[in-house]
Amino acid sequence: MAVSAVCPELRVTVLEIPSVAPITQRFIEEEGMAERAEVITGDAVRGPLTGAYDVAVLRAFFQVLSPEAATEALHNLFQVLEPGGLVVILGQVLDDSCLSPPATVAFNLVFINIYDDGRAYTEQEYRRWLTQAGFTGIERVVLSGGESLVTARKPA
Repeated sequence: MAVSAVCPELRVTVLEIPSVAPITQRFIEEEGMAERAEVITGDAVRGPLTGAYDVAVLRAFFQVLSPEAATEALHNLFQVLEPGGLVVILGQVLDDSCLSPPATVAFNLVFINIYDDGRAYTEQEYRRWLTQAGFTGIERVVLSGGESLVTARKPA
């Protein structure tokens, strides 16, 4: 929603599980974005997904999934992205050493104690999942505060 607030020409589709969709819809309405944002219900892991999209943004999504579920979600997402489409992953990504960034290491300790399958994953794990799904041009940027931005493209 933040990106579409500064780019009013964008149309936004938000995929949420059924129990969360009404909350997301309320946020969209409160932000005055109901004319250009739509909430659809579904499950990115179990799929299949419908529609065709230019960009997919996944914010703090993978940290609650097992590696197998992450692989399935990226495969399902790949199917609905247009050729040349971009996937943007924003969240906690560990360096391959699993020792940094420090905030992500601390985050990981919390998540492995809360979720059966969730945790912070390494850059190499993200690269493997994205490559297996068919994405190319994978890049990672570590942001201030320790979060990472991972991007990849569906080949044109």
